[in-house]
Amino acid sequence: MKRIFLFFLLFFSFLCILKAQNTKQIDSLVQVLGKLPNDTTKIQTLIKLSQTYTNMNDTIYTKKYAEEALALSEKIQFMKGKIDALHLLGIHFIKEGRESQALPFFQRSLELAQSINDKSATSRGLYWVGDTQMKLT
Repeated sequence: MKRIFLFFLLFFSFLCILKAQNTKQIDSLVQVLGKLPNDTTKIQTLIKLSQTYTNMNDTIYTKKYAEEALALSEKIQFMKGKIDALHLLGIHFIKEGRESQALPFFQRSLELAQSINDKSATSRGLYWVGDTQMKLT
């Protein structure tokens, strides 16, 4: 019984530490974000924020920062930013259980990745398109 209690105590302590680290990272990124010009560094920061919120299962901020990254990527024609932002928007809808809305984002991200021959983003896109289509059937 003591071992089980100790296990759960350590497990929940570990979760608290992870949450604190994510919160610290978010605070740092938000601070930096306000000082950045509208360039690729700002887009990458927005994407990192979106990813961090995704890891915390916070779909509202995942979507918010992904949409900002997508808008800025389109404005300055940063293809890698578009690919990542579209992917994160797809993830947002998956986490909300709305696979049919996620699929177009994954498909568009995949198309763009293939168009610039980004093998890593292409393989990621193929996985998510296939996985989402499987969930829809």
